[in-house]
Amino acid sequence: MSADTELRSCLLQAVQTLTKGLSSMVQDGRKAIEASPSINDFVKSRGSDDPHGLMCVYPVNLYVACLRTAGVKSRRELESLWAGMFSDVEVQENVEELLAAEEKWVGLISELDQEMTSYEEKTALDVIDVGEKFPMDIALVETKSGDTVSLKSSVEAQLGDFNKLGCQVVVVASGNREGGLRWFKEYDCSLPLLLDQDLQLYRHIGLHRLVSVAWDLKVFIGYAEAVVGGRVDRFAWPGDDVTVIGGDFISDSEGTAVYMYRSKEQYDRPDVTNLLECLEQVNKAHKP
Repeated sequence: MSADTELRSCLLQAVQTLTKGLSSMVQDGRKAIEASPSINDFVKSRGSDDPHGLMCVYPVNLYVACLRTAGVKSRRELESLWAGMFSDVEVQENVEELLAAEEKWVGLISELDQEMTSYEEKTALDVIDVGEKFPMDIALVETKSGDTVSLKSSVEAQLGDFNKLGCQVVVVASGNREGGLRWFKEYDCSLPLLLDQDLQLYRHIGLHRLVSVAWDLKVFIGYAEAVVGGRVDRFAWPGDDVTVIGGDFISDSEGTAVYMYRSKEQYDRPDVTNLLECLEQVNKAHKP
């Protein structure tokens, strides 16, 4: 077998396997949606430990396998590879089938996002804004001990420049305790990690599930490229609900919100300088 023939064979295998996997995800996803009590139950159940169907890890693995089988490290390289063989009818047909499968995925996610938005509007909680009190007494789970605690009882001083400004830092996540414990082990973090598994605190501070952001093909492809390139080794921890987009929030000593940054995507975060400047302003405002 010549090098060109082997390259063509690898490309076809990569594209066909990816197409089959994406098509299966769309079919399984629609069946699972119909079988779920609500759209919220469906989205929440599609965690990273779900073995198949509509989820966050499986599609990343599909794209990882595709890139590795084709012998490339990025979607751009993959597209360049098939562009060079587009005069080959079989290659062209298989690529078109892949693009059609990706469009179907995009369509499904768009539908899910609309339904999720409608569900959250119907079940909305009171959302606080800057100048209003944080829900400091909502029950959360302390990851290491498993105890039920409140945000108010959990703040501790730490973290360098933030500590110097008298800031108390707490991390709140929506995943399960198993994933939280793995996170501690991986990053050796000293910050308290609290779990808001029913999203009571999240929703009170105006955070939502954004399916079209978390399950966007660009996100899957980006993580796949990072895995193939050796920059990361995972997309999510077991039990993670990656559809919940977080943010950064600051309250004063009375529990009043003074800064609220609701992220638009997973890596959308404010500059640390902005957070420190806000804390300095809060300190000045509260000086006797």
